[in-house]
Amino acid sequence: MQPKRVFALGIGPLPLENPEFLHGTCLRTWQLAKTILDDGHELFLICFRVTGSRGDKDRSARKELHLDRLRYLSLTEEEMVYLPLIRQYYDEFRPDCVVGANTYPSSVLGRFDPDVPFWADINGYHMGEAQAKAAVYSDDRYVKWYWDILLPSLLTADRFSVTSAAQKGVLIGELDLAGRLNSRTFGYEFVGVIPTGREPLPPSAEGAGGFVRQVGQVGQVGQVGQVGQTPPALGGAGGLLRGRVVPPDSFIALWLGGYNLWYDIETLFAGLERAMALNSRIHFVSTGGTIAGHDDFSFDRLRKMVERSPHRDRYHFVGWLPMDQVDPCCRECDVGLNVDCACYEAEFGARNRITDVMRVGRPMITTETTEISRAVAANECGFGFPAGNSDALAQVLLYASEHPEELEQQGERARQYFNRHFTLSETGRPLREWLAGKPAKAPDWHHPNAAGWPLPVRDAERRRMSWPRRLAYGYAKFGARGLVARTLSFVKRCCGQD
Repeated sequence: MQPKRVFALGIGPLPLENPEFLHGTCLRTWQLAKTILDDGHELFLICFRVTGSRGDKDRSARKELHLDRLRYLSLTEEEMVYLPLIRQYYDEFRPDCVVGANTYPSSVLGRFDPDVPFWADINGYHMGEAQAKAAVYSDDRYVKWYWDILLPSLLTADRFSVTSAAQKGVLIGELDLAGRLNSRTFGYEFVGVIPTGREPLPPSAEGAGGFVRQVGQVGQVGQVGQVGQTPPALGGAGGLLRGRVVPPDSFIALWLGGYNLWYDIETLFAGLERAMALNSRIHFVSTGGTIAGHDDFSFDRLRKMVERSPHRDRYHFVGWLPMDQVDPCCRECDVGLNVDCACYEAEFGARNRITDVMRVGRPMITTETTEISRAVAANECGFGFPAGNSDALAQVLLYASEHPEELEQQGERARQYFNRHFTLSETGRPLREWLAGKPAKAPDWHHPNAAGWPLPVRDAERRRMSWPRRLAYGYAKFGARGLVARTLSFVKRCCGQD
């Protein structure tokens, strides 16, 4: 195999930085980056950084790291979407191919329209997320906004990856809407499935050490201290949670990460309340919190419910954790929790929290909504229950709390299932095979008019433009070189040349 020079855009910070806030898109970026690096390729990865607060721009973002075959450049979002800057780095690196890690970076590369083979990763069901966003915010304008983000990569990418076999079918339908299922692509495989995957942290990161955030005492709802206030002697024999956040003999149900648009907060709370009323050992521990700017409501809704609960002293919100504290936290729980709404995002998407908990050998309690949650139930790696059924959730929690030996067996099956299906080498197989061969442009790349803009309003808007404005639009979208290339292509078509 000839090692390739891969230019990629993604979302940071990366796990190797051990950040205090880590979004699922950051994990996905590192999943693809590590897959590329592990196969011996050279990678130039440019990321913009997400933060835990709405409107909070990480002005320390601009940093650069060189590590063996990895050049990692962290920029602000404004810099990453500025195409002339990206083109400068692209021209300097002279890649063999490009990779967009997650939907938004793939959209940026789609507008960049590279002249080398382009792999676009559509991480999760993007338009299902749009529907959930529109519902939570009561604003259907989000649907078009999300579609406008997705469209550039649909029109220009040569290969795609998704997170589930179910999502593959959805993306093929979206490619059809974009005009990519045409005479030239008949029989061409556009889409590969790359499930959410991880590798275990190295042994040096498996041990104790304390939370970077000061967590509240038992019974203090959601008390999260300031970053950097580490309790004295935290870690040690008592662990991170038991004896510090919850009583040592507690049954811990863990919610790992943020509260997103498609989670069923009402069912989660109602199920916990019924179970807590019948078993005083059950405690709910939540990491993460609000995903500011994306879902500003779900977490606050849960907190308000908890404040009115007679069992509020058994709800513990410890906040966002550094990456090296996630595994130890998961190991101390008895079960992980995942409670989805019955919606299309859940039907076609994936769940980082499920694979993270399975990786350390703990079982899940989850709604049977996503592909991976159905696999959990089918392979006895935990318990499944119907979406929207809080009574079923309560019953499963009570049963699990009374059968520790069965939980141990399920946890071991979960660990084995993860090792068979969700390691980087296994999940990344489609991308690895593409890079190991000869990455090529899609069969229709010479004929952009075969696809065209799928939204008539786009054609109408462009037809109404004056020629100077069309040229300005073309320059802004494609840059000088891209504009010249497309103008020459247009002239050839007008002259009857293929």
